[in-house]
This record gives sequence, C-alpha cells and structure tokens, in this order.
Amino acid sequence: MMLSKEIYSIEYKIKHLILYSVLIIPVCIFYRELTSEYFVYNSDLFNYQNFFDHEVYWNTLNRIQSQGLSVTSLNNDLGISLLYILFIKFFSLFGITNILDISFYINIITLFLVYKTYTDVCYILKLKGKTWLFFFLEFQLLYFAQLIGKDLFTILFFLIVLKLLLMNRYKEILFWSVVFFFVRIQLLVFGLLVLYLSYGDFRKRILISYILTSLIGGYTAVNGNLISKESMGNGFGSYVLYINSEYYYLGNLLLNPIRILQFLLDIFLSFNIYTDGKIDVAKILRIPILIVLTFHLKYIIYFFRKDFSLNNDLSQIVIVIISFLLTWLMNPTVNARYIMLIVPILLLLLRYRKLQIN
Repeated sequence: MMLSKEIYSIEYKIKHLILYSVLIIPVCIFYRELTSEYFVYNSDLFNYQNFFDHEVYWNTLNRIQSQGLSVTSLNNDLGISLLYILFIKFFSLFGITNILDISFYINIITLFLVYKTYTDVCYILKLKGKTWLFFFLEFQLLYFAQLIGKDLFTILFFLIVLKLLLMNRYKEILFWSVVFFFVRIQLLVFGLLVLYLSYGDFRKRILISYILTSLIGGYTAVNGNLISKESMGNGFGSYVLYINSEYYYLGNLLLNPIRILQFLLDIFLSFNIYTDGKIDVAKILRIPILIVLTFHLKYIIYFFRKDFSLNNDLSQIVIVIISFLLTWLMNPTVNARYIMLIVPILLLLLRYRKLQIN
C-alpha cells in the first residue's frame, strides 16, 4: 500500500497541526500542575507520574557521567539514559538544563511523531473520522509524556513498524529495529519477529516463535541482567523467575498463558481507581480508551474466531500485535502499562474490522 497524495497537501498539514495543538493543551496543563513541581507530595493522588522509572534512569545517567560506561551494565535502563545524556548536552547549548523541562520537550516532539504516524496509518487503511478522534481518548499519553521514559518512544516504534509493513518496506523495519534497540532492548526482538512472521506458514512460525522467545526470555531473566532489580516488581513475576532459575528456564514457556490473563485482569482493574486508598491517576487516564475497546469487544471475539491467520486483509496488523505479545511475554513482570503501549494498534485493528463487517 502507498500513502495518499492528500497527506502531503497544505490542507492536511494545517488540519492535523490544529488537532495536534488541541492534544498538546492538556499535556501542558498536566505538566504544569503535576510535573513542574517535581516530587511535591500529594496526599490525595497516587501514581500521577512514573517517578520510579524516572529516578532509575536519572540515577543511571548520573552514574555513567561520573563513573563511565561499563559493558556489564547492559540492561533496559542503559540505552534511554545514554540518549538523555545526549539530549542534556544538546539543550544545554540553549541554556536549558532542567531535566524536567528537557524531558517534557523531548516527549512533546515524540508525541507529535506518534500522532503523525498514527494518522498516516489511518490514511493507508482508509480510516478517518471516529478513528482519528478516538486517538484523543488515549489519555494515558498524558502520563507517558512526562519525565524521562521509554513508553512514547515504544508506541512510536510500533506505529512506524506497522506503517512500513503496510507499505512492504521490510529493510526499513530492520533499520529502525536496530535504532530503537537503544531505547528498549526488546524492540529489536519485536522487529525481527515482525519480519519472521511476515513469511511462510504463519501458525507454524507463531509456535516456533513462542517456544524460542519463551526459552530465551527465561534464560535472559536469570542470566542476562537486562532488567535491573530496581525495575523488577514482586508477585507472580518473581515466581516465574524462580521456575526459570530452578527448572531449565521453563517458567515463561509453561506460565505465559496465565500471564496473559494477568495482563488482561490488570488492565480491567483500572476501573477500580483507588490504590492503597488513594486516587490512582494512571488508572483514570486509561478508562476512556478502555471503554471504547469494551464497546468493540464483539469485534475482538470476531477477530480471534475468523481472522487469526495471514489469509486476510488484516494480516499486517495481526503480525504487529502477535509480535508484541511474544516479545513482552519475555519480560517476567506484568503491568497494565505495557498493554497500553499496543492500544493504538489494537484500536486500528478493531476499527478496521468493524467498518468491514458493517
């Protein structure tokens, strides 16, 4: 598929610049009210910023600057920290040294690229109207657009890969997979899976990919140190890690089906907006788009019953979603935030399927 000439027109650019400006207003308000006064304690709110990850990256960044880079420190915190060292040096040329401001500007630019790529994919799939507007219900982007983080970069990468896949530009997928490897190590695996699943017997290749990614995920969780202890949570993920350690790295292979159910449960627990007696802002921000997905539930069921193969016009979107699932199941932790990364792609799938059925 090719991009329509319409997206290169002045009218198209002006229209989406206006829409993007509307998107930026709540992001700026969110930043002013909850981020610019960083770490000011709010007794009524919980999880209104991803403080934990920000601190991990900030500490890693400072450690690299003071002690130098060590190959043994390779993990998912390293790449984003190195990128922000470059960003800090760049913005310091203009007298901007506050890390909160620097991360905000980077996130605003990334959000624009996310929106631009999303609308490009909509044009390729001939999706307009409500599909564009539903993007503005993804309020979790407000959360992702604050502090140092990898999530906006990750969403951008998923959309870039889908766009290139729809245009049959496979070499560029490989190129961007290598580039985004420095943001999240898993993204290289994701890109390779997308390319692998694009050829041959789809079902057979899914099975092979599941076995390989499960075993590799189990091994790296135990020996690879790709996820720092600071980034690891507790609970069922710790049990999976135990099985991997004691039983030949079989934890992911055996327990991934349960972990998929955990992901789904964690997502819909967002409708309970309280955590430890406080209002959980991250959960509230997920609810609008989750309501949209809930109203599309019958198309999710229809998809798994009718379209789970490469013999249909949804094949490229299916490949991206399956590749995401296989890749993120390599991670021993379960967090609803991870599922929100693929929501724009899932929304495109369901909207496309709905319009075809109707």
